Order: sequence, then structure tokens, then C-alpha cells
Amino acid sequence: MVGCQQKPDSPGAPGEYIVPEKPAGGRPSGLGKEDILTFSVDPTIEPTLSDLAHELLPLVVWHNTIVGFVDSCASYIAGLVLQALGANIESILHDYDVRLAELASEMHNGKLNLRNMNLHLSPIKDNFKKMHAIVTSIRKSKYRGGQVLSLLHKITIEESLVGTTEELCCKLTKAACVPYMKMLEKWVYHGVIHDPHYEFMVEDVENFRADTAFDDLSAPSDSDDYWSKRYQIKRDETPTFLKDNAELILRAGKYLNVISQCGKSVSALEKKRLVYTPLGQQKLADAIHEAYSVASSSLLQLIVEESDFMGQLRSVRRHFLMDQGDLILQFMHLAERELSKRLADVEGPRMEAFLELAQRTSTAKADPYKDHFRVTLIPVTLQDQMDERDDHLNFENMELPAWEALSFDYEAKWPVSLVLNRKALFCYQMIFRFLFYFKHVERLLCSSIPLGCKSLSPLNGTEAETEDGSGPSTLMLCFALRHKMLHFLQNLQTYIVKEVLKPNWEMFMERMAQVKTVDEVLEFHRDFLDTCLRDSMLTSPELLGALIKILKLSAHFTDLVKKQLSLEVNDGRSLDEATEEFATMFGQEMRTVDLEFNALIFGLLDSLNEAGRRFSENIYKLFFRMDYNNFYMTVIGKIPGDAPGGFE
Repeated sequence: MVGCQQKPDSPGAPGEYIVPEKPAGGRPSGLGKEDILTFSVDPTIEPTLSDLAHELLPLVVWHNTIVGFVDSCASYIAGLVLQALGANIESILHDYDVRLAELASEMHNGKLNLRNMNLHLSPIKDNFKKMHAIVTSIRKSKYRGGQVLSLLHKITIEESLVGTTEELCCKLTKAACVPYMKMLEKWVYHGVIHDPHYEFMVEDVENFRADTAFDDLSAPSDSDDYWSKRYQIKRDETPTFLKDNAELILRAGKYLNVISQCGKSVSALEKKRLVYTPLGQQKLADAIHEAYSVASSSLLQLIVEESDFMGQLRSVRRHFLMDQGDLILQFMHLAERELSKRLADVEGPRMEAFLELAQRTSTAKADPYKDHFRVTLIPVTLQDQMDERDDHLNFENMELPAWEALSFDYEAKWPVSLVLNRKALFCYQMIFRFLFYFKHVERLLCSSIPLGCKSLSPLNGTEAETEDGSGPSTLMLCFALRHKMLHFLQNLQTYIVKEVLKPNWEMFMERMAQVKTVDEVLEFHRDFLDTCLRDSMLTSPELLGALIKILKLSAHFTDLVKKQLSLEVNDGRSLDEATEEFATMFGQEMRTVDLEFNALIFGLLDSLNEAGRRFSENIYKLFFRMDYNNFYMTVIGKIPGDAPGGFE
């Protein structure tokens, strides 16, 4: 019996009465293989001795399996956690081997029998049985890293309640946690991942822009991906006793990593040794919370105060959200001729020069970040850009007019680019394009009939054709139609600026005054942009499509009027000499545009009626602005209820 356990190179060596059913040397090797070693006892021996032998033989089998597991853990591919576990088990096996040597000495002196041997080894049988169960579970599941720690933690908790091997399980789990806790310390105290065997709960995505230096991370697209994709939690590899704090662990390391890439350090961070305790995880959780809190406040100070995030945000608002309209008006005046060209014919350097000149001749001249802005021309319509909702456009339309493709871009420096990333700038660009569309069409309408123009006066006596043969004069209809279009545009702009952008910006500023973490900054900024996009109706394809149709019809109206004015010059004759046929034709065109405009307004109001509940209550203010005297609702037979809870 002693010989069966004393030969590690040939376990289960055959004896006179006990013979292994598997040939000697058949110990399983490698993780994941089953232990199939069994023994047979000579049936001719005394039953009492046979019973004692059968009580001790499981210990031989367990010992054989455990030794094979320890050998497997010594390999490089096993990882640091299994190596630490195997080393601790090996120390236990060493103590067991010493005990066997003592028993062998007693046997040679004639002082040992099976009964005494059973008495000497029975105290450790429970431990070996539990170790056998543990290593067998690890083999079958092929666990490693955090998965092994989760298994050990579960077994330790179970043993603390009903088991007899609590001390053993706690010792094994603590030993296996040592290398993992060192990796955790490196991450939460330095923002560095030292994980040669890919066991740690936080993964550094190696293929993430491996050729990109951190100096280049000022590019919004790089910084956005860096923050959201560079480091990720491996849920399956996270030990169960760390899952409640997994997000804090991830953020603490990310914060410190960003700080280190800015050439800064966190001196206020007290580095404590992280230790596993099976029934008292509060100390470990407190250390993680403390590390997270210091890292978070340090990065927040770096972004908000040292990098002047709020100043840059105000500059972004001035340019993208047209906070001070003189900049945009000056730019539109300077670039008017260039904006009327096809996108393919626009000269980029000229547009950049116009922007710079507009900045220096407007209130933006005092903006310290004005040089960070660039003119960009997006070769798709606003609707197509909203459908894509990312920075990867699948097609280009170089035939677009430049004014429809115009937008700005902003070069945010690291680490501010974490917040003003590509996705955020994409949202700002869509809002800008929407507002600029209004400004451009409004400018067209205002300049369509010059002040004091008398060239349309011959149409004053011409009636626009109606079903009953009577109606307002063509001139009156032309002016009334322009007034309705301007009323629509100006009220829509007022709604977006006064009812959407301004109150949401003020709410955003209130939340920023109480911000505590960088993740809150990201969340509040994202909520601000999402709300602005939604309440501006940019996220509704139906409403956006209706608005764009009205804007295009308004631009078409200005083309008709300008064509009428240009015909006077091109023909070399005044409109006094125009034929009645031509005047009637122009009146019919005005009547057609008027009917189409009314139909589009009806459709928009009807869409607002149906979609109102998906937006904030501000959408009802737009409804009443557009139909302040119930004209449209009276025509279509729908009058909204008194309460702003919905349209009846």
C-alpha cells in the first residue's frame, strides 16, 4: 500500500496483493484528460484487511490524479493562475510525501500495519478528496485564469457553509489569486495591463490601430474607438467576486491610461495591496472604489480644467449651433458665389479662406479655438447622412450644390477628443446642416424680390387662375406666398433654436456643473445631442422628409421669381410689354406652388399630429407657431385640443 503512493514516476506499481488494472506509468497527463487508474485487491486475503485496503486505495487514485494535474500546471500554456494553484498543491503534496516517508520508516521497523496506516492518513483523506474534485472539475471544464478563480471561490463559499475542508479551499483560492491580484493592481493603480497569458478580465485589443501613436489620437475617430473599443471586459474571464465592480475596474484603468498618455501622473493615488478574502470582499471593493474615485477626479480635472473643455464646447456651440448668427451670415455673404456651385467645382482653399475671414470680422474673432475649425463638404444629402448615422458613407453625390453639402469640422486635441469624438461631431454636423439649410432658403426668399422692385407690377392686374375664375392678383399671390414661406422658415428656426437647442444646452450646463466622472460627461453630452436631434425631428425620416420637401419647394419658388425677373433683362423689354399669355402662365405657376405648399404644410401638421407623443412637449409649440390662427387646421377639419398632451 505504501509502495503504491511512494513512486511518483510509476504510480500504482504492482505489489503482491494489490495490482493496478491499468499498466504502470498510466497516470493521465495534461489538462482535460480523465483519470482511469483503478486497483484490484487479492480476494484471498482476510476480509478485514481487504476492507482496510479498499478504504485507503481511493487516496492512491486521488493522489495520482492530483500529481498529474500539478505536472500539467507547470507548463507555460497553463497560465499564471493555474501555475500558482499547482505550486500551492505541490507544497501540500510535499507534506504528504514527508508523511509517507515516515510511514515507510515505521513499516521497515515493523511498527506499521494497515489499521495504523489508515488512522495516520484518515485526517488528510477529506482534503485529498476535495482537491481531486477540484482538479477534476478544472480538467473537464478546461478552465483557466478568472474562470478557475470563480470555480475556486464558489467551492470555498460552499465549504464555509457545510463543508469540512474550508481551510484547504481558502488556501488554494488565495494562492491562485496572487498573480491575478498583481495584474489587478497594475491596472487600477497604473492603467497598465500585464497579462502574458491572456487571463485578465480586461482585454487590451491588440489589433486596435496598432500602428497609431498616441500623439495621433487627437483625431476624433481614433479617440472615439480608443475609449469604446481599446479596452473591453471579458465577462467570461471575470472572477465572480469581482463582477460587481467590473465596470469600476475597467474605468479606473482607462482613466489612468489616458492620464499617462498625456504625460501626467496621479500622485494622490494610494497604492494598496489587493488580497482575496473569501468572506470579506468589502476591503477589496473599498480599495477598488478608492482607486476609481481618484483616477476619475484626476482625469476629469485634466479634461475640464486643464484642457478647458467648457471653453471648447462653447466654441463648438458658436460654430455648429449658430449661437452667434453674425458668423454664419458673414460667411454666407463672403462665400455666396462659391456656395452656388456644384460640389465638384468648389475650391476647398477658398472656402477655408472665407471661413477665416468671417471669423476675424465677427464676434468669433475673440474665440481662442477658432483655428480648430475647418470647412468640410459632405457629398450626400442631409437625409442620406441621417440614414447612414455614421462616418462611413457608402456613396457620393458630387452634383449636389455646395450649400447643401456644407458643414464644419473640429479638431479636438487629446484628451478632449474623448468627448468631442467623431460620433459627437457627426451629430453636430447634422444639426448645422439642418440650420444652414433654413438660413440659405431664407436668404433666397428675402432676396428673391428686391426692395422697391417694380418689375412685377404689370402682374398686379392679372388674376391667378382659380376654379371659379376669380382670385387674388398674381402679384398679391406671389408676395403672400413668399410671406407664408418666410413665416414657416422663421418659426421653424425659432422653434429649433429657442425651444430645442437653448433649453437643452442650459440643462446640459446644469448637469455639467455637478459632474463627477468622465463617463458622466460622455453620458450628459450624448443625451444632449440625442435630445436635440430627436426634438429637431432629424431622427424621424417622415418628418425630416416633409420638412426638406417644403424647403425645396421654397427654393423652387425663388427660382421661378428670379427667372421672371431675368426674362425682363434677357428679352430687352419691360414687363409692361409682356403678353397677357405670359402673365397668365406665371400666375398659374404661382397658384400651383401655392397649392403644393399648402398641401405640404397640411401633411406636415398631420404627421406632427400622429408623431407628437414621440417627442417632447416642445413639438406642440412648433405646431401652434405654424398654425397660430388655426387656418390650416380649420381647412383640414382638425383642431387640436386645449391640453398639450396630444392632438385630438
